[in-house]
Amino acid sequence: MNRKTGFLTMLLLSQQAFSFPTETLSGYAVRQKPAADAGSKIELSVPVTENRLPLQPELSPETEKLLRQYRTRFSREAIDRTLKASEPYAGFIREKINEADLPQELFYIAFIESEFQPRAVSRSGAYGLWQFMRNSIGGYDMHISEWADERFDFMKSTDAALHKLHYNYEQTDDWELAMAAYNCGLGKVTRTVKSSGISDFRTLARKRLLPTQTVNYVPKCFAVAYACSNKRDFGLTVSWNPPPEWNMIRLEKPVDISLLAAKADIPPNILRAANAELNYRITPPHGNYYLKFPAEYTDRITAALDSNDNEFINYYIYKIRQGDTLYALSAHYGVSVDIILQFNPGVRPNTLQIGQKLMIPAFRDVAPPPPPKAAAADTTPKDFGPNHYRHTYTVQSGDTLWGIARKYNISVEELKYFNKMGNHDILKAGSVIRVP
Repeated sequence: MNRKTGFLTMLLLSQQAFSFPTETLSGYAVRQKPAADAGSKIELSVPVTENRLPLQPELSPETEKLLRQYRTRFSREAIDRTLKASEPYAGFIREKINEADLPQELFYIAFIESEFQPRAVSRSGAYGLWQFMRNSIGGYDMHISEWADERFDFMKSTDAALHKLHYNYEQTDDWELAMAAYNCGLGKVTRTVKSSGISDFRTLARKRLLPTQTVNYVPKCFAVAYACSNKRDFGLTVSWNPPPEWNMIRLEKPVDISLLAAKADIPPNILRAANAELNYRITPPHGNYYLKFPAEYTDRITAALDSNDNEFINYYIYKIRQGDTLYALSAHYGVSVDIILQFNPGVRPNTLQIGQKLMIPAFRDVAPPPPPKAAAADTTPKDFGPNHYRHTYTVQSGDTLWGIARKYNISVEELKYFNKMGNHDILKAGSVIRVP
C-alpha cells in the first residue's frame, strides 16, 4: 500500500473568514513616564515600579528569615531563572491584576506554584501556571478534553486564579487568609477560623493551626515579592524589556501549529508555549479554538492564514484492507479511535468497508502499517500482547489516561489494551499500570 501524505485545508481565505479580528488582550504592564530631568535634551523613559507591599507593610520574622536566604548566590540564580521564565506571561498577569484592582503580591503566587512553567505538573496532579486540580476548575470556564487541558492555558488559568483569590478574600475578609486558602483550601481555612475563633493568619500560623505547608506558603510569597520588588538590593537581574502584548484569532478549522509557525516564519516553540493547553500540536477539529500569539507576529499569522495556497494539517490517507480495525490503526499511528472518527464523520467502527479511505492526522511520522491478518483477532503482532511491555507506572492522584499516554508517546487505546481496561474503568492512585 502506498502511503499518501495530504493536507486538510483551512478555510480561512480572507479577512472575512475569521470569526472576529485579532484582539489585543493586554498592553504593557510596566507603565512608563518621561524622566524627571526637564532640562535634558534627550528624552528618556524609565519604568515605574511598585517597591511597596500594600498587603504587608511590616514583614513577619518568617519572611525576613527567607529574605536573608535569598541573598545567597544559589537563591539569586534560582529567582533570576524564574523571573526570566515569567517574561512571556508577566505582562498579561499584571494587567489582569490591575484591571481587577487586586494586590500586586498575587502575581508571585504563580512564582511559588509553578515557577512560571506553563506545563508544570505537581505530584498531586495540579496543572499549569496556577496549579489547578482537576476537581477545582468548575465554574471557571476551563475544560479538559482529549484535545486540550485548559488548566495549561495561561490566560484562562490566570482569570480563574484571580477570581478564586478574590472569592477567598470575600469569604475571609483578609488577604493573608485568602492566600492561605489558595494553598490548603478555603474550607480548611474557614473551618479553622470558626473552630479557633482566630481570624488572623499570623496567629493561626504561630499556633500551628494550619498545615505546615500553608504556614510557610504565605511568608514565602511575601519574601519573593519583596526581593523581586527590590532587585538591585538583592543582586537580581533588572530587565528593561517590555512585556509582550498578546493577540488571539478564532480558528474554525483544525490547524497544525507547527505548520502554521513554519508558513508564518515564526519559531514553533513560541506558538507551543502560548498554547500549552493543547495535548497535540493540532488544534481541536470541532473549531472554535482561540489561537494565542505575541502581537508582534499578527501580520505574519493573518497573512499565512489568509493565503489561498496554504494548508495546515498533514495527514495520512489510508485505504481499508481485509482484517483492518480502527483499534489497530489507532495503535499504529498513535491516534485514538475517537480522533479518527472525528476526522472521518460517517465512519462506523464495526462496519469498515474494504477500499474505504480514512483521513488520519499525522501526529507523528510513521511508516505504513504492515498488511493485516485475515482475521481481526490476528491483527495484533506477536510482540504486542498484554504481557509484553517495557515499563510500569504508578498512578498519581489526578492522573488521566490521556496524560500518561502523552508522557510515553503512545495512544490511550494501547494503555487500555495492555491493562485490560474498559471504557468506564477508573484510574486509582497507587495502582500500577503497564506501559508498552
